[in-house]
Parts: sequence; structure tokens; C-alpha cells
Amino acid sequence: MKFKLNILILSLLSFALVFTSCGDAEDFMFDEGEFVYFNREVTNTVKTSTDPISVDVIFSSPQGQSASATAEIEVTLENAEEGVDFEFATPLETLTFDTSNAFRNTIVINPLGGGAIDPDDAIITLSISSVSNGSIGLPGPDRNNATHTITMASIDCDYLISGTYDVVTTMTDPAGCEGVTNVVQVTILGEGLFEITDITGGMYANCYGSADNPAQINGQCDGPGLSVVSQPDVVYGDDEFNGSGQINPNGTFQIEWSNGFGDSGLSIYTPR
Repeated sequence: MKFKLNILILSLLSFALVFTSCGDAEDFMFDEGEFVYFNREVTNTVKTSTDPISVDVIFSSPQGQSASATAEIEVTLENAEEGVDFEFATPLETLTFDTSNAFRNTIVINPLGGGAIDPDDAIITLSISSVSNGSIGLPGPDRNNATHTITMASIDCDYLISGTYDVVTTMTDPAGCEGVTNVVQVTILGEGLFEITDITGGMYANCYGSADNPAQINGQCDGPGLSVVSQPDVVYGDDEFNGSGQINPNGTFQIEWSNGFGDSGLSIYTPR
């Protein structure tokens, strides 16, 4: 653990420098050219969810406060029906960008929990179809972030885990990390496949003062079994996480995990 903690101190110093420089570019303003783009390309959820989905659309210009632009958004639906699977929180009209909204618009989509028995995923694709000033998508040969795809997965499982969870980790190695906590997000990626924002159950964040380590969890749609197999340690590198667990009928789930450094614990997740 001492070796890891020494690495951590150096990493935190480097991170602080990077964070400071990135913070200066919080609005993603580029030095050359105008660009209208989505802040990310993908959102995954499940058909039975009713949690709002927020997607930011950003305009970047080196002109500063004198800049402005408008953009049109095209919506393409695949196995999705407006009014049944989802609805827009506000009408999707021409988006304007100027100093009044800090060059940012937010599109909010409310899933309605409908169509859950349909075996196919519902897919909503938002595309920037035209802009009055600048280019569509981020600069580069692939024009990334010109579209945003929302997948509402149709999953027929006896047990489901999704949303925000409080986690407490016990039976830890090192023992001094006993009782660490965290708040994590669990997302359904597909049938029997989940993603969790922190597989360490709070150990990396609260015991080492480092970043959370995400991982994918395999689940059984006909039972509560969970497994974590060969998930990379993206925080420290050169390592991986493995583990197993179960989903409980009361909505909690637990994972007993370990990595090659010798870290381990039993993490119990309780939905908020």
C-alpha cells in the first residue's frame, strides 16, 4: 500500500495542475473556429425508467461575448414513440446561443416508462442538422459529438439494478479502510450487463484520496447472481478487478471484490 500511496501523491499533484488548466476552459471554448456540438454522444437507460435525461448542446467561438449562433435539431426514432416511451420537457425548437445562456442549451427528455413489454430497445437519436454560424460537431476528421443517441433498453429480468446508490464497504484489506462509503451510479447497458461508477465501494476515493474506478457487472436475468470479471484498474493501471455478488429482493445488491494490488472488500449498495 505504501507504494500505491506514493504514486497517489504524485498523481494528485499532476491532477491538480491539469484540473486548474482545464477549469480555465470550462465552457469548452476553442481558439480557432466556431463549433456547435453535444457535450456527450451517448445516454443509456432502461424503458421502465422515468428519470429525466438532460443533454447539453454547446457553441464554441473565439469571438468571446460578441459571438452568437442558432442550431436546428433533427430527431430520429427507432422503436420509440413520443408520448408512449418519452416526451420532450419543452418543445424542441431552434436553439439559440449567446451570452444570455452562456452559449449552452439543455435538451430535457422525460422517459415515460412505457413500452416495457416490447422486446426491442427504444432508440432516440438527436442530430444537429444545421447551424447559422460555424460547423456541426467538434473539430477533427470524424466530427465527433454531432449526434447524441439515447438507448432505452428493454430488459426482462427478475432483478434490476439502476440509478443512484449509497455504498458501504466492510471486510476491507487494508483493514484501515473499513467502513468507507460512496455514492455511485448504476446504468443498465444491455440485457444482463450493468455499469457501476465505482467498483471499490469508496476505497479509492475515501481511503486513498483518489478517483473512483468504474467497472462493468454481468448479471443473470433469471436470477440474482452478479460477477465482475477482469475489469481494468484505470486509476493506477497495470491491474484489474474481479468479484462476485448478488442482487437482493429488497433492492440492495452486494459485491465481494479484489484486485491484484491486494485491495479487497465487501460492498453493499442501497438504492436512494
